[in-house]
Amino acid sequence: MSSYFGRAFQDMFQFTPPFVLPIFGPIFLIIAIILILKYIKKEFSLMFLSWYLFLLMVTCVYAMGVLLVTRVADIPLSVYQNLLESRDIFYFSTPQLIPFNSLTHILNIYGVGTIILGNLLLLLPLGFLLPLWLRKLRNVYQVGLIVMLTSIVIELLQFLFGVGIPNIDDILLNTIGGLVGYGSCRILKNFIGKS
Repeated sequence: MSSYFGRAFQDMFQFTPPFVLPIFGPIFLIIAIILILKYIKKEFSLMFLSWYLFLLMVTCVYAMGVLLVTRVADIPLSVYQNLLESRDIFYFSTPQLIPFNSLTHILNIYGVGTIILGNLLLLLPLGFLLPLWLRKLRNVYQVGLIVMLTSIVIELLQFLFGVGIPNIDDILLNTIGGLVGYGSCRILKNFIGKS
């Protein structure tokens, strides 16, 4: 399974659609410049600046990975191909709306597998990173809602553009993963705060 995630990470940079890096590059630079200006104004220390720049890099790489793994990054290419072939832009895929239906199927045939584990891990970093970036998000309900809405948007985009199979179980697993990430962040903060 580690080879699966290693291969996925390698593919993230090898097969990145050409528009992804031009979007994330300027976003990274703008936020980095804002952070550096705050450091120059003595709003925080060099160590704090280093921490935020590291966090920014991790967040950008993570966001690119989510776009690629969920195939949301394929949407512009899908729209372009549909326009060239004079087809409708929207290509509705058939959603799976019965909770736990695909989970029981996957467990009966494949065991836990990369599908379930991948969906649990997909938004786990989001649940971990949200309270680090936005200090006002200290509530498990707020973080859970944002993670769930993020998963719903991903599934909705997959449904509208036919770049994946929208599944209610994905939303459930993504949300659980995000909540585990939030819990991990809280445990780590408490552990660091005590030492």
